[in-house]
This record gives sequence, C-alpha cells and structure tokens, in this order.
Amino acid sequence: MLSYRHSFHAGNHADVLKHTVQSLIIESLKWMTDTEDSATVSIPSKSLSVSYLTLTDYDAAFWKICTIGLIPGFFLVVGFVVWMKRRKA
Repeated sequence: MLSYRHSFHAGNHADVLKHTVQSLIIESLKWMTDTEDSATVSIPSKSLSVSYLTLTDYDAAFWKICTIGLIPGFFLVVGFVVWMKRRKA
C-alpha cells in the first residue's frame, strides 16, 4: 500500500520507480561533483580532427546494389508472399 499522494502523483509503482531513478541521478551527480579539484562537472572537449571514410569502387558498387536492389527486392518478395497467403485464406 502506497500512501504517498499529492496533486501530481498517483501513488503507484511507476511513481516509486520514477523517484528511485531521480534519486539515483541526483546522488550520482552529487558524487561526481564532490571532488577536491572543483565543484562543477567537467566535460572534456571534443577533438576537432576529421577522419574520412574511404570506399573502394567495389565497396561502393556493393552497397549501391544492396540499397537499390536487394533490400527493396526482399521486401517486395515478402509482401507478395503475404498477399498470396491472405488471398487464399
């Protein structure tokens, strides 16, 4: 029996879970900021170096065939099979 109720809480198990998660997040943030070095959370900066993905002509052709032909063809075949089964039912 949950007796914790007020205007925006139903007092059910979802509220207990929500408050548990909120407490976990708040306590985690308190733990992260409780250091001798600083009183704020530090997020390291992102590297600005760029790395490029290079594809060979074979790889590009393979992915073109897959995305333009094989994947749509697969869904067409599955759709046709489902249509035939429903037509016979």
